[in-house]
Amino acid sequence: MENEDMLTEIVSEAVDKALGSTIKKMISEELPKGEGSSIANKIHHEKASETEFYVIIETPVWDYLSEGTGIYNPEYSGQGEGGAIVPINAKALHFKNREIAAALGFENEDVFLKKVRGISPRYLWDRYFDSDMFVEEIMDMMP
Repeated sequence: MENEDMLTEIVSEAVDKALGSTIKKMISEELPKGEGSSIANKIHHEKASETEFYVIIETPVWDYLSEGTGIYNPEYSGQGEGGAIVPINAKALHFKNREIAAALGFENEDVFLKKVRGISPRYLWDRYFDSDMFVEEIMDMMP
């Protein structure tokens, strides 16, 4: 039983390190400003037990980036032609949230647009966590 506990601890530590490393890699590869982005600190992981970990997402922007919005995803579509995101009660869309403006590719947080097609899906969760790449990352963290 002692060897089993030791093995569980080793694997748990490797998974913990791999999650941190994978999240950091995803941030640097997917966000224009990397860790300087306003949503970079809105995703992290927590260790609940030796065999249970959670990836905590504190803003829906990460899901928008992963799944897509507007014409690219019916779940997050707009009311414009083909699912484009258009204003309903105004003449223009006004993005004053830095996270959303950054996801759309704008530096300034105060953006006005007539319509947006949306964000094409990047499939972040599949590419970074449900892949052989993540398994390799865990193996690299093993002593």
